[in-house]
Amino acid sequence: MIDFAIPILLGLATLGMGASLLLDVTSSGPLLFDAVLLLFLLWLDYWSLWRIAYRLEYANGVLTCRGRFSSWAFPLSQVARARPAAIDIGFQVLETRSNPKRVLACVSKGF
Repeated sequence: MIDFAIPILLGLATLGMGASLLLDVTSSGPLLFDAVLLLFLLWLDYWSLWRIAYRLEYANGVLTCRGRFSSWAFPLSQVARARPAAIDIGFQVLETRSNPKRVLACVSKGF
């Protein structure tokens, strides 16, 4: 249930913020700031919904990475290395020899 609710809440929050920024021009800040803030929210939505893997599964030599709206599968032999992400300690970057070159995975302690 929570996997279904997160994209909806994230999209509604972005739409609400964008509508309040663009429609309330009297008490809003500079238009450039509002546009940059809206672009940042859209970029954050894109990454959190399509580019971050929230579930990693390994079976029969194939690593499957699943995000909210995307998934990738490749042989484990294609994984070159796993390293901590620069943005946060809760993420790992899986560098592969196939497409995609990097998979950002949300991980917990003991990964």
